[in-house]
Amino acid sequence: MSFHAGTSHKPRGLVQVVSLILVLLAAFLCRNSYGDDGMNARELLGSFEWNSRPIVIFGSGEASDAQAGAQLKSLWSMSDNLASRDIVLVSVQKDKVLVHRPQDASSDSDSRTYEDAALAGELRAHFEVTKGQFTVLLIGKDGSVKRRSETPVDSQSLFSQIDSMPMRQAEMIKARD
Repeated sequence: MSFHAGTSHKPRGLVQVVSLILVLLAAFLCRNSYGDDGMNARELLGSFEWNSRPIVIFGSGEASDAQAGAQLKSLWSMSDNLASRDIVLVSVQKDKVLVHRPQDASSDSDSRTYEDAALAGELRAHFEVTKGQFTVLLIGKDGSVKRRSETPVDSQSLFSQIDSMPMRQAEMIKARD
């Protein structure tokens, strides 16, 4: 009888371990199926470095969301200008981050939404933007902040500033050759 009791104990322990593994796997798969891939601010910003010039727009308050929406609409309407300057739009909202990579007229744009309040909070902390504050940042390809404004910025003013940067000057010369 003790032999039988000992063998039934081992399978029960094994069943518990397998059950725990399955529960953890299911939780992991559910988390990833909703688009939260564990991206953090450093990884997101690092993915742009030396490839893109992010324009980061912070909203999340009633007035700041209206300003952020108007700023995004103004910039989105100039997709060709954004694409030619390697600009990526990053909209930081209350509990999500939208990344939009405009392309030129010959290709489709690429957008991704991170439903991740922690990522939005990390970006606010990294750039020292208080929750609910409207802020526009122009980030250079080197990862440094080139412009910071708490009021909407004219798109042509941003393009002029970018076009005056040495790296952009070199890109324009290379494109002509």
